[in-house]
Amino acid sequence: MDAGSILGFEMEMEAINHALTTVNRVGMARTLPCLETIAVASVYGGNHSAAWSRRVREMQENREHLLFINGMFEFDVFLASGNLKHLCVRGELHPLGISPVSSTSDENIPDVRYSRTIHFVPGVDNLAIPVGPPIRWVGDSPARENWADSMVPVSESIKRYIRMRSSSVREELDYRLEPVGVEIYSSTRTFSPPSIGIGSETSGTPDQQDISVASQRGRCAIMGENSQAELRRTGRPDDWVRWYPSVDTPVCMACGSGVPDQS
Repeated sequence: MDAGSILGFEMEMEAINHALTTVNRVGMARTLPCLETIAVASVYGGNHSAAWSRRVREMQENREHLLFINGMFEFDVFLASGNLKHLCVRGELHPLGISPVSSTSDENIPDVRYSRTIHFVPGVDNLAIPVGPPIRWVGDSPARENWADSMVPVSESIKRYIRMRSSSVREELDYRLEPVGVEIYSSTRTFSPPSIGIGSETSGTPDQQDISVASQRGRCAIMGENSQAELRRTGRPDDWVRWYPSVDTPVCMACGSGVPDQS
């Protein structure tokens, strides 16, 4: 990434932080009392957040990294200061995203009294799993795309959270002390190897399976149980994961999207 791009990120973060800090002096309840839903990146999609994600991973514990963390915190403060009911975002790591750092026991972290949804596509691996109200992950992939590609964001994000939990034990905030809940809506009817080895209602060539809705539902249930078991091994017995096929995706109360293209 060139110096101009790095400077652009820093300037954008400073502008976002300044805007949020300014409005937070008064609070959303006074400035936007009727605002009940916020949909981040719902018009142009979350593809641009990939650039943010790459930049954040390059950051170390420096001023730029602190700017990013402060921006997410100020956004959390903004959301908690009003009458918000529903929030959705597209993409993973960006200043107006859902912070992975959350705690119901830390008085310095704003309370969450609204639903949270992350819409995702293949290529991401850091979907947030915050404590408090359950988080919903919704895959945007159409039915004709390879389901294996959509599984990666889920599995990698859960593994990342497990690693974070393990490392947090040595620090001030222990993420194992608080339960998490994850509701996932993600599947497609097409699957290419490697095989996940679950279910048998498939047709087509060995290299590409055409999976029925019933089989999608069964596979999702099993993968949800496996993901839940992984979380519980490193966390709490009341951690939970529920995984459903994309055809069951409810309408998002923030952006209005629903079941992905099934054509």
